[in-house]
Amino acid sequence: MADDKKVSDTETNADCGVCDRPVRKIGVLCGLCEGWFHVGCEKLSKDDYEKLTELGDKSHWFCKTCRSKFKGMKKEIQVLREDNKALKNRLEAVEKRMDDLQNDIVRDIKEKVIEEIREDEEQERRKSNLVIYNLPEPEGTNAEEVGDIEEAVCQQLFEQEIKVQEVAVVSVKRLGKPREREVRPRPNANAAEPGVADKPKPRPLLVKLIDAKTKWTILKNCKNLKYTQNDIFKYVSVTPDMTYKQRQEDKRLRDELRRRKGMGETNLYISKGDQAINENGRMVLEMMEENDLIRINDTPMCNGTYAWSRGNQRSAIDLILANREAYNYVQEMFIDEQKELYDLSDHNLIKLKLKLNERKPNFNKGKLIQKDFYKTDKDSMDKYVDELRQNLERAEIADLSQLNMTITNCANKTLKSTYQKRTDPKIIL
Repeated sequence: MADDKKVSDTETNADCGVCDRPVRKIGVLCGLCEGWFHVGCEKLSKDDYEKLTELGDKSHWFCKTCRSKFKGMKKEIQVLREDNKALKNRLEAVEKRMDDLQNDIVRDIKEKVIEEIREDEEQERRKSNLVIYNLPEPEGTNAEEVGDIEEAVCQQLFEQEIKVQEVAVVSVKRLGKPREREVRPRPNANAAEPGVADKPKPRPLLVKLIDAKTKWTILKNCKNLKYTQNDIFKYVSVTPDMTYKQRQEDKRLRDELRRRKGMGETNLYISKGDQAINENGRMVLEMMEENDLIRINDTPMCNGTYAWSRGNQRSAIDLILANREAYNYVQEMFIDEQKELYDLSDHNLIKLKLKLNERKPNFNKGKLIQKDFYKTDKDSMDKYVDELRQNLERAEIADLSQLNMTITNCANKTLKSTYQKRTDPKIIL
């Protein structure tokens, strides 16, 4: 334009935005569309024009068209402000929830760590201890004399019955409060006659040894107790001193041991608190669980249990496994336990009858597909929150769609990952 002033009383070489005629004398410049207008066309009063003239560059004037547009923009800006405020509140709520979750996770981890430390300390304290059950309690009131007798009886038990020599006993202690004698009526006696006082069941005896190696040597040789001729030790049993967590695990192992022995496995035992099985057996169990396989030996379709025998020993060591689709074609399984069909090996013959069509099956190995997923672990979520916070601080969010786009971009950048997977293979008959 010929003149940068916002008001003019001379010719401007510009046409009026209303009447399209040149603005030769009195005119005003719109601060938004930058168009010139006749004062009369815009119905601007003389006083207003003089005030604009006095203010000069400090003044801002807008034409009717821009003022109408500006009113609509004010409403949109107000809506955007309200939306931004609501989004800010939602983001603060999300951040607070994430902080709470982080605190909960830290608290849970801390509690678990403390629990594990206490468990380790308790196991360390008990690692050299034994508990003896059903060992008769000596009579007497002098604790020192009773303790000496208990130690002597323990030495007799370890050396003469369990066959472990030179056992160093640090201390012995009965667990629990002393039990009172139970009085029962005499057989064929009058009610007035005094009853018979039965001796109470002996309390467990806690024995602290010099080291854990001696403890496990004694436990390993406890099988010798079944040959004892001494009535004192006839019903005695010896166990390690275990924490509550160890007792729960021991119960689980013994239940598993009974279950698997019931299935015919004979090479199993519990050693030092862990169930000992051969490595091949462990691999088979893990493979069945990972691949959802069915052990046909356990199904009603199987006739027979033991796939191996030698003398009086038997075991269900040979297994037939199938996935769920192949299992539908199994008709019958037979284990020749009597060796009527084959008697040249200690492994028994296994026959499997399948229901198959005559035509050759076609194996479809499946398609390789790619899938996206979003990580939810703590480290990834922390990175996502930091990235989102930085983006929100840098960006000027004008509307809800821009905010959603910012959130999506941050999630794709920090949380999104991709993996490949092959669809399930199939046998087409």
